[in-house]
Amino acid sequence: MDSLVISLPPSTAKRLRREAERNEMSVEEHVLELLGTSLNPR
Repeated sequence: MDSLVISLPPSTAKRLRREAERNEMSVEEHVLELLGTSLNPR
């Protein structure tokens, strides 16, 4: 399985973590949700 590491500025990482926690998701799940939404707009 391939893996990917993305480096983010600390403020962006904090925002992602807060949003993920608010949605009761892991950061990884939240990033995948955001990517899925942007690739397949509703």
